[in-house]
Amino acid sequence: MTQFRRLFLWTIPLFFLLGSAHAEVKSLPIASCDDLKRIKWDMDAYYYLVTDLDCSAEEANPFHPIEGVFYGTLDGNGYAISHLIIENEKGQRSEPTGLFRVLGENSKITNIYFHEVTLIGHDDAHKGLIAGIAAGPVEVSDVYVEGLQMLRYEVGIPPFPDNSHDYGVTGGLLGLTSGDIVLHDVHLSEEVFILQNAFAGGLIGAIEGNATISLASVTQLSIQGGKTCDNPKNECGFGGLIGLIGEFKPKRKTNNAQYATRQGYNVQIVESYAKGSGVSQKNMGGLVGLIKLDRSLQIQNSYATVDITCGSTGTAFDSCKYAGGLIGQAKQGTDQKPISLENVYAAGLNDLSGDDKGRGIIGHNQQNGSTRVVNAPLTQSFFDSDTTEKQHSGDKVSKGLSSVDMQVAAPIKPDRPFYGWDKNIWFFKNGYYPSLINTGIK
Repeated sequence: MTQFRRLFLWTIPLFFLLGSAHAEVKSLPIASCDDLKRIKWDMDAYYYLVTDLDCSAEEANPFHPIEGVFYGTLDGNGYAISHLIIENEKGQRSEPTGLFRVLGENSKITNIYFHEVTLIGHDDAHKGLIAGIAAGPVEVSDVYVEGLQMLRYEVGIPPFPDNSHDYGVTGGLLGLTSGDIVLHDVHLSEEVFILQNAFAGGLIGAIEGNATISLASVTQLSIQGGKTCDNPKNECGFGGLIGLIGEFKPKRKTNNAQYATRQGYNVQIVESYAKGSGVSQKNMGGLVGLIKLDRSLQIQNSYATVDITCGSTGTAFDSCKYAGGLIGQAKQGTDQKPISLENVYAAGLNDLSGDDKGRGIIGHNQQNGSTRVVNAPLTQSFFDSDTTEKQHSGDKVSKGLSSVDMQVAAPIKPDRPFYGWDKNIWFFKNGYYPSLINTGIK
């Protein structure tokens, strides 16, 4: 028997073995809202939409989160899921809340539209449109959301009762994340309303692992934060993209919370932006609310035009702290790597009457040792001095510019915003703040 023939004979069983392993991953079509509910029977399969789903029928709502941990793929094939109301069943108030309760390792959500979706969850639940908890590696890509409401379950009581105890986090797409999380080409628009008392972000409520966010945007965002920040650590944070980067421990552990807190975090925000408004007591940032890191954060070619107000529905609190055009507060340890800002700017209104902790870029940079916020070579960080009440950055990296200069569409000098920005990615409309090209959302 020749060596070639032996190799051929060994290849035959190997071929069937690999084919059998591949066949174990089922491909299942989704043609109705009832099909969505059936995902729970096989959480490892490849699911794909074959048509638009309108879940406005009474029998489809409320839609209860898909139980268990999802390890498969949900491919929207460019179709939309509309008029979905996601709500926990009675007795499940602290369970993660979203289309899925938990996204497990190697799960993927891609190429899908959501239209007019409402999520209702209790204060102590982790909430996100796609999932309450994501334990990476998880990838979410090519997701578009038009019209999203994230509401508290206690609809009949005042939105911010003094005796409330909020232990959960809320994100437009994901609540609490760990492991390696990738969000690429994701966009939320048309009235994104988020109501939360602890940590909330336009995309992610809290990150407890590595994360990369690229080509992402949240527009017409309205975050209404809490008055008391009433949680175990008396902390809250509200960001246009991310509420908290760092460790967050909920009041009670859930059976589905299969995530592990990491000691180090590497977070990147690239070519992304947030627009809208936010109201909170403290730690309010145009992109990130509160940062507690022992590794690195990089924000590159990104901006925020989030109007920041310290107060509740227009009423100022007695004590308001830490609001910044990009970052509310950065708590950094001795071994903290620098926060890198490359071609970033902010143009939000920081309304912090009576408080000197409001800044154009970072509200408060609490650090051990020397200043740990840096600019990469030949890059710039700016804030709009016309729209930002507190014009002194306090972080030694930003430069105030008037709105006239901020609106220069194609600057030719390196001391102007947008210098070095990739025009193949950014669309400069009428010389004002740019939007991402080819997203369909401006």
